[in-house]
Amino acid sequence: MEEYENDYYDYTYQNEDIYNDKDTDKDTVLSLKKTVSGMGSLDEAKCLMEKIIDEVRELTCLSRDNAIIVLIQNNWNKDKIEATWFEDIEKNKIKIGMEYDKSLKLDQTKNYCMVCLDSPKKGEKFVGLSCNHLFCPTCFKEYLEFKVEDKITCVFTTCMMKDCNVLVPSSLFEKFLSESKYKLYYENLLKNYTEHNDDIKWCPNPGCGRFVKSKNHAPRDVTCECGTVFCFKCLREGHRPCSCLLMDIWDKKNNSDGENVLWLKANTKQCPKCGKHIEKNQGCNHMKCSKQAGGCDYDFCWICMGEWKPHGTDWYNCTKYDPKSTVNIEKEKDTQKIKGELEKFAHYFERSFNHNKSMKINMKLRATIENKKNIFFKVRKMNIQELEFLNEALEVVIRCHRVLSHTYIFGYYMNEKAVNQKSLYEYQLKLLSDNVDKLNEMLENNEIQDILDIEHVDKYIQEFNKYRTKVMSLATVTEKFMNNLVDFIENDLIEFIDYKAISK
Repeated sequence: MEEYENDYYDYTYQNEDIYNDKDTDKDTVLSLKKTVSGMGSLDEAKCLMEKIIDEVRELTCLSRDNAIIVLIQNNWNKDKIEATWFEDIEKNKIKIGMEYDKSLKLDQTKNYCMVCLDSPKKGEKFVGLSCNHLFCPTCFKEYLEFKVEDKITCVFTTCMMKDCNVLVPSSLFEKFLSESKYKLYYENLLKNYTEHNDDIKWCPNPGCGRFVKSKNHAPRDVTCECGTVFCFKCLREGHRPCSCLLMDIWDKKNNSDGENVLWLKANTKQCPKCGKHIEKNQGCNHMKCSKQAGGCDYDFCWICMGEWKPHGTDWYNCTKYDPKSTVNIEKEKDTQKIKGELEKFAHYFERSFNHNKSMKINMKLRATIENKKNIFFKVRKMNIQELEFLNEALEVVIRCHRVLSHTYIFGYYMNEKAVNQKSLYEYQLKLLSDNVDKLNEMLENNEIQDILDIEHVDKYIQEFNKYRTKVMSLATVTEKFMNNLVDFIENDLIEFIDYKAISK
């Protein structure tokens, strides 16, 4: 640490490295399938962060403290630093808070702490940054302990002097804070790094603690090691083939009272006197706005909404339709339109919901499959690897139910005018639905247990091989149908979603 040459002051600007991670160069990228290029734990994220710090140190010839400041102020974007840092180094140092902006002309006295106004005691060293605003160790420590509690702003902590732009370096947090408090600071620094790193997303599963690394930054479904499938862009549960925006619109629709309003309009009528919504739950058209339910006790006709008392007289007949009544025509049109919208929503919502429910049920089936495998292993002495087809088939079923759940959401918003495209969409949807139901049934029925119960060895082997072949073949075909449907929607049908219209 570079000290101010005086018995009373500890000048800490541009500190030497006091953090040395031997694992900085550790390779943290693990091979994964398809869209994911790597994943790792919290420790591996730290290694990635330390690696980019070292790279920027080498690039700029700065200390670790100042390299961190440069990275924080440039959102950990090394390319941006390479492009702009050397244009005007001195100006950039002031701009990012590495050095003091002398144009501020703030007081720089060294005779007392600029917080408590105490003078340094004998042997006591005050602390300051490049701005030379000095504070006693007690005040400075209390300040850092307070600032570190704010997870968002603590890495942007500036000098205690009002209006001073100089940032407090990482090493001072380590020097003045307890081990637990410094750990909190370091976690906040790591959080700042990961939040500004487009290549990294933390698994949204609260109990996981792993991150997924992807270089294409695309809004694609990725799978964490813990089994959680999520969208790399929005961190929702995986939602292919729907876009993030479409899911925003769908969630908003489900979370709003819009469908409740539609239901009320389609299935209830308002009392002509007090306006309370009333649902018809009996065959008789004589309605009473019940006081017990908060109504006004008014008697009226469900058909014509007129007072009930005149009904049944010779001169009053509300059952006779008046074709000239434009009011009746418009009311009927509105009612049918509302009912049509509600029925359409109910159709797609119910199917989407059921596939989502099936997916979650099948997730619980994983434990059952593992139990069956263990029985095969213990009773029939079979190699566990020979039984992996059960897990693979189950994962196909789970993925298909997830895709189907979101395919129905897509279908709800698809433009009705795309008649030919919708017919092909529905045909592929049916193919996938039928196959996933068959595969699902093969994994849930008693066929596995029936095979286990066969006593004759040759017969057992024959039936087991037949079952495995059927399951593997059907799983392959089903997954192919799923991929075809997703590709068809994402490549050919996406243009038939009118986002402006459905966002209203």
